[in-house]
Amino acid sequence: MGRRCDEQTRGVYNEVLATADDIISDLEKRLSALELQEPQYKGL
Repeated sequence: MGRRCDEQTRGVYNEVLATADDIISDLEKRLSALELQEPQYKGL
């Protein structure tokens, strides 16, 4: 059971990591758009 649990845990971890990466990418795109529209927010 230990090995199966480790594999399952690894799978869940990888899914969460991929989701977090997608969220970060989306936020970076939004930040870039905001910086273009509102220069005072550049570099925050």
